[in-house]
Amino acid sequence: MQANLQLLALLCGHFLGYLVFQTEHFVELGAKSVKWKLYNALQISIVTWLLLGNLSAWWIVVVLLLVNIVVDWITSCISKSKTSTQRNEKTSIDLIVFASNQLLHILFIIVIWFILDMLSTTYTFPNYWESLLGAKYTKGLILLAGLSVGISGMSRVLKYQMADFAVKLDTSVRQGLPKGGETIGILERILVFMFVLAGNPEGVGFVLAAKSVFRIGELTN
Repeated sequence: MQANLQLLALLCGHFLGYLVFQTEHFVELGAKSVKWKLYNALQISIVTWLLLGNLSAWWIVVVLLLVNIVVDWITSCISKSKTSTQRNEKTSIDLIVFASNQLLHILFIIVIWFILDMLSTTYTFPNYWESLLGAKYTKGLILLAGLSVGISGMSRVLKYQMADFAVKLDTSVRQGLPKGGETIGILERILVFMFVLAGNPEGVGFVLAAKSVFRIGELTN
């Protein structure tokens, strides 16, 4: 049971640190400067360490920091190789790089979890949050991971998928409130997530119906 919680905490820490706390602003800074890449990697590592609930296991921060640096280097190599062969398909390249980055992170997390599980016979890994919160700790990790992937993660995927269409639109069509579409999309995904979490999936139909009604005016214009 503790091993499963460790895997859940590792995944939750990664998704929370990478998708939520690492904003688009920090991603852009990381693309320009190595120090910001290190900052982003350290941020993810510290968030994961805190969620694991064992402050004495400071070495996990070093391990995760090295993993993040290696994964970022691999994905940057993938990005360069894809860009050189598909110069006119930058959006699809961005999506491939993002998916590759997340897949590599998850694979490394599984390796770290497997090593921790092997060491559990000789090394105790107490969890402060589990002893304090009990079953609420597990539910909290699942909730945080679901919110991170379902809202922030999907925002990035949709951004990469829709970027080609946005470029082709006329400037007058794209005018509107700054980040208005992004904000509405986040609110929609929060509503969908909460309806499913509450056991009322029929509420998703309400969200879609309400969105369709508001779109009628735009289509008419």
